[in-house]
Amino acid sequence: MEKADELNKMKPQNLNDTSACAPPDEKWHYAIFLCICCLWLCVGMNNASVAWTLKDIADSQLLDLRQEGVLASGFAMGYCLGPVTMGILLDKMGRRPTLLLCCIVPSVCQAAAAYLVRVPVLAQPGSWPFTMALAYLRCCQAICSGGATVSSKVYLNEIMPIKCRDAMLSIVHIQLQLGGMALTVCALFWPKWQQLHAILMVPGLVTTLLMLSPKLCPESLTLVPKGAHSRPFRELLQTPHRTVLLVLVLNQFFHRICQQGNDAWGMKFLQTIGKRETRTVVSNVKFVCKILGGLLAASASKHLGTLAAVLGGYMTCAVGTLLFTMTQQKMSLAVAWGVAYLGEEVANVLAMTTLVQAFPMQLRGRGVSLVCAPNALAGIVAGSLGALSAYYATVPFVVNAASMVISGLVLLHFSDLIYQKSQDGLKQD
Repeated sequence: MEKADELNKMKPQNLNDTSACAPPDEKWHYAIFLCICCLWLCVGMNNASVAWTLKDIADSQLLDLRQEGVLASGFAMGYCLGPVTMGILLDKMGRRPTLLLCCIVPSVCQAAAAYLVRVPVLAQPGSWPFTMALAYLRCCQAICSGGATVSSKVYLNEIMPIKCRDAMLSIVHIQLQLGGMALTVCALFWPKWQQLHAILMVPGLVTTLLMLSPKLCPESLTLVPKGAHSRPFRELLQTPHRTVLLVLVLNQFFHRICQQGNDAWGMKFLQTIGKRETRTVVSNVKFVCKILGGLLAASASKHLGTLAAVLGGYMTCAVGTLLFTMTQQKMSLAVAWGVAYLGEEVANVLAMTTLVQAFPMQLRGRGVSLVCAPNALAGIVAGSLGALSAYYATVPFVVNAASMVISGLVLLHFSDLIYQKSQDGLKQD
């Protein structure tokens, strides 16, 4: 009884009062930050491995173009479903269990993919069962990878001090690019796709072990326990949340059309006008500028404000995308593409911060899932825009730039409402 009384005294009387739950050492935030950085590094490596191993798998298993398309579609479908699925689980299971799920499942999928060819039924060349099994594993991996990016942002927004939140989110974003670079280094030592999949299991398992410690990865202090407040999912569709939800859905939908359209058709466009050296230079500039964009986001948010920095990112991306279509010189292409991805990364880092803070903490996971739900449709639209290149190669990029401008205008028109909701969210945190 005495021990129970002591435990009750340690519980916070106010669920929003984090001081009673926070460890006495202020450096505990850096331990959480380390875990999330490791998680994003794993996501970056897993994402890059999909495209990196596709040709090797197709050649070794004698897959045709249809089977290659199924493998690519499995990952794309999972990545679109991930934010929706994990957004719901954030509110139902809690932040920490959802993050652990996003960490361990991709490692299991990587291990299973490495040993698929050892199953006699799947080992036949050109086997459709092998293709479908690998597509299923990549879909599950992508659901967790896509969900990890959203879940960890919700988690960090709730648990990190406000004064260093934007800087930490910016550094976390950089881990995706570092993960892609780390994969290329791993591929030098383990060139076969089976070896690469087996090796990629290790970072996820190490990160899972780190996150299993409640001291390194505690539950969000602002999360309302189950049963404390019963808020149905449909509350998000009622006033005043409905207007905010619609604005953010439109904003993210047009944002993703440009982002996914540039990713899908950028290198394809370069193949029609440039040599291999040009494609290499522009591709490397893209990664460097995305890293710089992640670093710039925190500084821009501090000096200009989050909404102003997001709008600046949208406009910069639109200008860079348009410039990309107006020149065929190697250096000019590299500069234009760098400007586009610099702006897009600034907007991408800070837009999710605005999105997370716009919803009450009890509905935050579900709100994020609803806003991210149209991402799959945006990907389909972005992919179909490639048909316009039959008329003129640069038309898809003009549409991409226009969609990014529309995304910024939607946010600008409702900026007062979004700002007020974000301030309300900060007060809850």
